[in-house]
Formats: sequence, C-alpha cells, structure tokens
Amino acid sequence: MTLKINNIFFHLVIAFLISSCASTYSPLTVEEVSLSKTVEGDQISYAYDLQAFSERVNKRYTKKEENKNLSVVAFELTNNTGDTLRPADDLVFRLNNNVLKTYNRQESFKLLKQNEIMHLLYFLIAIPAPTSLTTAQLVLKAGLGVVAANFSMIKASSANRKLKAELYEGDILTRKIPDGETARGIIVFQGRLFGDIEVSLKD
Repeated sequence: MTLKINNIFFHLVIAFLISSCASTYSPLTVEEVSLSKTVEGDQISYAYDLQAFSERVNKRYTKKEENKNLSVVAFELTNNTGDTLRPADDLVFRLNNNVLKTYNRQESFKLLKQNEIMHLLYFLIAIPAPTSLTTAQLVLKAGLGVVAANFSMIKASSANRKLKAELYEGDILTRKIPDGETARGIIVFQGRLFGDIEVSLKD
C-alpha cells in the first residue's frame, strides 16, 4: 500500500512539473520602459535599452533569446530629417563599426516562440506501468499526465500569442515616422549586444 501511495504521489509531482514547463509572457510594454541610453543627433535622435527584455520575468523567452543569439531591444526614434522615415528602408544600425542585422517581426516570432506541440509529449513521463498498481491507478496517472500536458500546451500558446502581439504592434522597423515625430517599439538584432549602438541614415 505504501509503495502504491508513493508511486501516485511521485507521479502527481511529475504532473505538476510538466504543467510548469511552459512559461508565461510578461509584456515588455515599451511605452513604459525607462530607456537607459539616449543619443541626440541633427537628423536622427534615438534611445534604447538592451536589458529591457531580459529584465522581465520571461525566463523561457530570455533563454530563447540567448540560445538563438538574439538581442530584443526597446527602441525610440525621433525623426528630424524633414521627410517621412521608414527605419527598415532608411536607417542602418552599427555596433563597433559593424552593421547589425535586424529581424522582421515574422522572423523574430519564429525564433523566440515556445514550441507548443512538444508539451504534449511530456505526458509520457507520467505513464510507467509498475505491476504494483491497479488498472484504475494506472488510468488515473495517465489522465493526470494528459491533463497536465494539455494545460502546459495551452499555457504556452497563450504566452506565444502575447509575444506575437507585442512584436507585431511594437514593430518600429516598418513604421512610417513623420518628420518631427517620435516612435517607440521593439527591434530584434542578431547577436548578443553589449556597448553603444549607432544609428545613421543610409547613404
């Protein structure tokens, strides 16, 4: 009896761990971020924060950012060029004189999102078949695993939707910024960035 209880307890713990595998998403909300670096220019003024994304409680997404060699940066651009500015077409970003690669919103989401389907596989962990358990107990454990895995997948899906919404709504690269106006958003760069970013008009 003790063995049966311990087995059930063990698999309840496993089910709980499975349901905790998916991460929630805490929005960056760039409008509220205090940008740490500001540069005033004649034609382009800008401000940014390299740590804004990682400072949010998004452990799984921050891990993705690191593993995929990305930097998710909160950015503000002020256009004083005399013309409408479209950052993706008109600006170049550099670090240590090296041109930085940026990702569009579709690419960024694909690289950063959680794999939702993989969570369905976790329920297999909770379905061993020790002979000391009855059929009813095995069915119970299997059911717990399935429920936990589905809950985890739903949780991951919800977090991904929030991430996608923020990447799309915060897409400053494709935004048209009229002369004299300021826009805030998100830029995803290739590489783990440390140092000062330089922004200039393309030749």
